Amino acid sequence: MSVKNGDYMVADDGVELIKLYQKVYDLSDGRVTPLVGNLLSDLGYDSWYSFQPKPTHPVLGWSEAMDFEGTSLRIKRPVLLDFGAAGKGCLVDIIAKLLIDSGINQFCVNGGGDMYIHNHIEKVGLENPVDTNQMIGVVEISGGSICASAINRRKWGAYHHVVDPITRLSTDKIVASWVVAETAMLADMIATCLFLVPVEKMLKEFDFEYLLLDSKMQAACSKLFEQGLFAG
Repeated sequence: MSVKNGDYMVADDGVELIKLYQKVYDLSDGRVTPLVGNLLSDLGYDSWYSFQPKPTHPVLGWSEAMDFEGTSLRIKRPVLLDFGAAGKGCLVDIIAKLLIDSGINQFCVNGGGDMYIHNHIEKVGLENPVDTNQMIGVVEISGGSICASAINRRKWGAYHHVVDPITRLSTDKIVASWVVAETAMLADMIATCLFLVPVEKMLKEFDFEYLLLDSKMQAACSKLFEQGLFAG
């Protein structure tokens, strides 16, 4: 989203989204930021998906580019904001709230793999990022949200969609992540953060279950996922 200099009023849903970004920006030492948009575009992940990298520029720091207080967002310099780390999860939560407010008491909202499950048990297959015709396990979710992120779906040349704004390179240690949390926005955000931030650091600030696959296809996970992984 291209944004010019100026003051903007943010709706309630957007306030919660930006507050979460502020928190993880500090927690990740600037590695998870909505200001990564210009870098992604320079690398070829642009609005027309050219996948043609161009020379890159340093990613602006939060205070360099904007201020946020209450419901007011002040943009100091023109920026290309990217809320991809949690935006889809936020939308899933909005839809889930509409259903609950309408008196629908049992449902699953599936927003392209970002799922919000309400008042029933859902068995969710865990896609193998190396062979998408296979699953590496199944996890049972009895409520809340599960979100996943992997490097195999949006990949071009030496890059994929998870980019470290400090190095200006795509991450290479983690190939896939799955997170279960109370809301889809939080699960979506943490699933991205775990490519860039140690899981132990995130667990000090947030309540979630997780599964990580590294580049050698070695798994690290919490108890919920451990019992659902297939042997081998």
